[in-house]
Order: sequence, then structure tokens, then C-alpha cells
Amino acid sequence: MQRDRILKVLPMKVRRLIEEEQLQFDYLQEIRLRTGKPLLMVYRGDELMTGPGRGGPYIVTKEDIREMMGYISNYSLYAYEQEMKQGFITIEGGHRVGMTGQAIIEDGKVKNIKYVSSVNLRIAHEVIGCADAVFPYVSCNRQLCHTLVISPPQVW
Repeated sequence: MQRDRILKVLPMKVRRLIEEEQLQFDYLQEIRLRTGKPLLMVYRGDELMTGPGRGGPYIVTKEDIREMMGYISNYSLYAYEQEMKQGFITIEGGHRVGMTGQAIIEDGKVKNIKYVSSVNLRIAHEVIGCADAVFPYVSCNRQLCHTLVISPPQVW
């Protein structure tokens, strides 16, 4: 299920390359696409480059980025303008797609992002029981109090 949600937002060429790697998606943390740079994945905490056969790494194209942005937004980027102003879009499954490009500034605030040149898909993972030890400190009568949990990326 998670595998399908992730694959369906990737450009077709990238999708095929990742499928060929036969990765366990439980350990896939990030997929990074940067125009003119090698396709990178963070898998089990290590950065991996992938490419067709043994011919070197796959170099991401502008078309790959354009295709992925279409899939992510269901071909309606304007509908995601609010999220894009923050630099990311949250997709089905809680996965976040960060992006960089040219910011459109209006009245000193980011209005939108255009000419997206890189995309970082950060894959959400459920870690059952990870908060068991802190639950007594953030709850009252088994009810969760107003709580904000902060951690750096890739913390398991």
C-alpha cells in the first residue's frame, strides 16, 4: 500500500528504476530528484544512487520534475498554492514532498514557487510504541494534553 502511494507520484523513468532495485519500502526514507544531478535515495540511513544497468547514475531532468509535480498535484498546482508557499506538499499517506524553485514574493511574503528545480520526497513511517515512555508526561487521565513533538528527520 505505502509502496504504491510512493511509486504513483514518481516520474515513470524513476519509478521503473526504483522498482528494479527491489527495495524494502519500510527502510526507504527519502527520494531526491534535483535537475541535472543524480537520483538519490536514503535507504537504511545510507545515500544510494541508482541508474539503468551499470551505466552510472540516472541524471534527473526538468521533465522528470515537471512530471512529478503533475502527479503530486493531480495536475492542479494552483490548488496547492497555500502548501507550496511553505515549500512542501503533503500527499496521501502523510508523505511530504519538499521543493525548491523560484519564490514569487509579494508584500514581503512568499506567494508561490515556480520553476521547481528539485523535489525531495520524505517518506512517513509509523513507529508503533515509540512514544510509550513519554506518554505519562504528556497525558492526564489517559487523555493526551496539548503536545508538540519535535525531532530531526530520519529519527527512528
